[in-house]
Amino acid sequence: MGDAPTRNRLRRRLRAVVRELDSELVGGSAYLIAARPEAVLMSKTQIEVALTETFRALRGEA
Repeated sequence: MGDAPTRNRLRRRLRAVVRELDSELVGGSAYLIAARPEAVLMSKTQIEVALTETFRALRGEA
């Protein structure tokens, strides 16, 4: 996925987006979020859209 600064930047983006999407999460659930190498090229907005869709699909709202 790249060098350490690249991985850390993606990790920070993911954390920020998950914090913003707190209302989309199912209470009492644990989530493990894995990113594919292509995620490094995604903008924060693209990550937010992808995670929102994923969380909604997990709740059966697809």
